[in-house]
Amino acid sequence: MGQCCSQQRDTDIQLEARNNGGLLGAGNVPLLPFKTYALNTNQNSSERNAYWDTQPSYSGRPEVWQALRLCCEADCIETSQIIFDSVQLKCPTGKLTDGCYDSYGNLYVIPSYCLGELKVVTISPSHNSQQVLLRAEDSSPVLNEIAEEIFGITVRLSSGKDLPLKVSPTMKISKLLSMIGTECQLDVSKLKLVYFGAILKPAVRISETKIAENSLVQVFIS
Repeated sequence: MGQCCSQQRDTDIQLEARNNGGLLGAGNVPLLPFKTYALNTNQNSSERNAYWDTQPSYSGRPEVWQALRLCCEADCIETSQIIFDSVQLKCPTGKLTDGCYDSYGNLYVIPSYCLGELKVVTISPSHNSQQVLLRAEDSSPVLNEIAEEIFGITVRLSSGKDLPLKVSPTMKISKLLSMIGTECQLDVSKLKLVYFGAILKPAVRISETKIAENSLVQVFIS
């Protein structure tokens, strides 16, 4: 049964290689940087571990599979290339999803979900939590905002009314002003945020200020 499942998986991976335009044959091209993407469930991580744990039992050489895993999970493409070259592998297209060959002609095709160094980032359940897997080297502001902890602050209007809000370190003051304007039905262009005696500029991110969890921020209408 296990062998049948593995054979089906091998067929799926071969199809992925063809769909990616793989030119499996002679030649060698330097590895291309692995695509950056986010994984939103632990299932992907489990699939990755299952692939690396079982695939060496069915095809190829164990030492090559070990090197390929290190190659795929290295922290940069330069390190990946060094590991790749150390076991005398060749990749005709530069994409491991298209396939690569060892010196004996064995074919190794790596599924896309196995590429790239990943880290698990957990947000506390008390702060609108979710768990995501991210490429460690990824610097996308959108992904970083997802990964960072959301915390609460209090915004005090000039009327004396307190408005509790949830923010993230990468959020810009302009977005915070927009949130306040929406909640209180105020003209955003007339709002000024003041914290520790300083007016906060719209282009500044919260991480660049001293705003922290439970901070009290003053709002003035000009």
